[in-house]
Amino acid sequence: MGTALNKILKDLVVKSKTMAGFRAPFIPGWDCHGLPIEFKVVKETAGLTPVEIRQRSEAYARKYIDLQRAQFRRLGVFGDWEHPYLTLDPSYEADLLRAFAVFVEKDLVYRSKRPVLWSYGAQTALAEAEVEYQDKESPPSTSPSR
Repeated sequence: MGTALNKILKDLVVKSKTMAGFRAPFIPGWDCHGLPIEFKVVKETAGLTPVEIRQRSEAYARKYIDLQRAQFRRLGVFGDWEHPYLTLDPSYEADLLRAFAVFVEKDLVYRSKRPVLWSYGAQTALAEAEVEYQDKESPPSTSPSR
C-alpha cells in the first residue's frame, strides 16, 4: 500500500505540473533491498547459501516490480516505466559507491562504536528503518537549564 500511495501522490503532482505547462518527468523507482524480501525468500526455502538467497531475492523483487509497473500503467500513472531506477541495478550501486567515496575523500566517514542490530530469524542485519522501538517516557532532567 505504501508503494501505491507513493506513486499515486507523485502522479498527482506530475500531472498537475504538466497541466500547468511545466516539464515534469517522473522516473519511477523501487528499493529492492532489505529484510522483507530476504525474509520471504528464506521462509519459503530454508537452507539456502548466501549467494542463492541474493539470487532468489533479486528474482522475487523483479517479479513484483513487473507486476506493480503493469498495475500503475493500467491506472494511467505517468512515468518513464521503461527506464526506472532500481536499487539492485549495478549502475545504481556503483553510483552509490562513488558518492560514498567522495565522503571518504573529504574525511566525513569515521569509525565509531555502534550496535549492529541482527535478525536471528532472517539471519541478516537490520536497517535502522526496519527497527521499531517501544515508546519510553524518561523522568524530567534534573540538570540546570542553559
